[in-house]
Amino acid sequence: MAALRVELVDEALQQQPNSQIELSLAHLQKLVKAKQPLDIVLELANKVIGMIDAPALAAFFGFRTPTTETATEKERRSQQEKERTQLCTALQIKLSALVDALRESNSRKDTEPATRDQLLAEVQATHTELQV
Repeated sequence: MAALRVELVDEALQQQPNSQIELSLAHLQKLVKAKQPLDIVLELANKVIGMIDAPALAAFFGFRTPTTETATEKERRSQQEKERTQLCTALQIKLSALVDALRESNSRKDTEPATRDQLLAEVQATHTELQV
């Protein structure tokens, strides 16, 4: 059922490419509130993260801002700040889901150590990406 919802959202997003990130992020937040399974949350979080050009954002914010900006530059800055916020939100949701999964795996005795190690590695990588 949840996979069908993701497919329906994907179809709707293809028809509205300008709002694809916003709609996907809103859907992601609803999935988290509805406590959907980890794999579904992570799939959509990774999809949202993949939609944003993180290297371009890093390059944009790595340069000093001129003291006077044209209207076009202000609009671009505004769009870049919006995308940066969206990227951070998606990364935070992903990190939270991974931490919850790691806690759950630590509380269960039957979880393989390799699974815990893989989750821990993903938590660390996502945390590092969020800090950059």
